[in-house]
Amino acid sequence: MRRIGFIILSLLLPMLLQAQQTPAQRYIEQVAAQEPFRSSALGVLAVRADGDTLASFASRAKLVPASNMKLLTTGLALENLGPGYRYETVLACDGAVRDSVLAGNLYLIGEGDPTLGVEMGMADPELRTFRQWQAILETAGVSRIGGNIIADRRYFPSEGVLGDWMVEDLESEDAVAAAGVNFRHNYRDTTYAGGADRSGAANLAHYFREYLAAGGIAVDGETGDEADFAELLAPEDSLRYLGKTYSEPLRALVSHTNHRSDNLFAETLFRTMGMELRETDEYGACAALETALLEAMGLDVSQVRVRDGSGLSRKNYVSPGFLVDFLLRMAGRPVFDAYVRSLPQPGAGTLAARMRTAPASVKSRIYMKSGSMDGIRCFSGYVLPENGRPEDVIAFSVMTNNNTAPSGTVLPILDRIILLIAE
Repeated sequence: MRRIGFIILSLLLPMLLQAQQTPAQRYIEQVAAQEPFRSSALGVLAVRADGDTLASFASRAKLVPASNMKLLTTGLALENLGPGYRYETVLACDGAVRDSVLAGNLYLIGEGDPTLGVEMGMADPELRTFRQWQAILETAGVSRIGGNIIADRRYFPSEGVLGDWMVEDLESEDAVAAAGVNFRHNYRDTTYAGGADRSGAANLAHYFREYLAAGGIAVDGETGDEADFAELLAPEDSLRYLGKTYSEPLRALVSHTNHRSDNLFAETLFRTMGMELRETDEYGACAALETALLEAMGLDVSQVRVRDGSGLSRKNYVSPGFLVDFLLRMAGRPVFDAYVRSLPQPGAGTLAARMRTAPASVKSRIYMKSGSMDGIRCFSGYVLPENGRPEDVIAFSVMTNNNTAPSGTVLPILDRIILLIAE
């Protein structure tokens, strides 16, 4: 009788397991067996914080994450720099102030602030910064600058562009070099003669000079970055300090990075961690640092390869399982609230066109980061529980690579997977 019972149980077990599958799991297995996913790579994992797996498919497959890399960069920045971290820009000079004239050059010394000239929810941030800088000069008694205005980018000494980045990204300005001084995303400026051929820092110096002239402070010299005045540069430790201004706190920068999928901000955070924690901004060293920080969190770093902070490189690889593990560990950190709120929700930011017809009661609980390149679509993030219990938080990652189908075919299917996980 025991043998008969065992045989019956063996025959029923597959049926029992199938009955226990979640709707999300059944749907994933269905679409994975059909085009366009049958001939492409698909990886999915959704796990509740209490350890219950809600959906899993090829969750250890290492895939190109595109902008899902920003989840790692922004999370690690919050954890290791702190949500209150601020970038500084220092005003200094290499001459004395006599009779209200600065007999020397004015230096705008950056530490990588990516926000200069960038709208982040405040009215005219450029004007606000210039007003603060003018006040510093007036406090120092300066009504005329006898020398040049030099925007000094030396804080990041390494090349700001990674060789892995695609030519089309560089040409479209999706990939711009992060520098010690950044201005207006370091985009090419065609609004004045020569602006298109100058760095963002040089353009900053140009526009600050115009602002000062309109406010009654004349500048006798020229404007540019440190490379334009290489033969005139004074050692930084010999300069006379005049004052400094600060960026918004890091929590605001992280929110902007994830909502806008801002590559410059992400690369700046990536290299800032290198400078603050290892005193280097070289890409290989920053990638090694990020990998070490991930390993220190207890993560299996055999499931990730880090090349940059934004996800522009197609040599970044990460598995859905790794992203979910990272997200769950972030859910237990003090910075979790700042982290999860930095992620856009369906209908906002980079997710403006996602899940338009889904119930608001479901969409309002989803926080996720998108990632897209040619043939790549990824979404990873959280579903927060209605009951507010931490153990019911869901972390998920849905990734597809080498998928040549139109976005109009692929994205509704990925939306459906995420909604089934959330429901």
